[in-house]
Amino acid sequence: MLYYNRLEKGEKEARIGLDGEQDIINRINFDEKFHNTKRECLIKLGFNPRRRLRARKDGIKTDIFIRINEQEEIGVSIKSSTKTSFHKLDRRCLEEWKTFLNMQNEIF
Repeated sequence: MLYYNRLEKGEKEARIGLDGEQDIINRINFDEKFHNTKRECLIKLGFNPRRRLRARKDGIKTDIFIRINEQEEIGVSIKSSTKTSFHKLDRRCLEEWKTFLNMQNEIF
């Protein structure tokens, strides 16, 4: 965190965001427990991950991509918060996602 304090306003937030994206990519690709949790979540959402999930960056609007299987890949937007020191996938309330994704009540 000391490194971030030396950065200019705007640079700090951008650097924290980029580092957060890389952290999530590394956790999906190399942290077995984290990987399995994300895999189980995708299965509950109706995806069919046949092999190991792989996360990557591509330099376009989506922060990271997660390859679910040979035919499916999803783009994920990561939001960082410097005041709370955690990362979350979206700023929308879960209730909005329930409607948007037409979530079943047992998942919600």
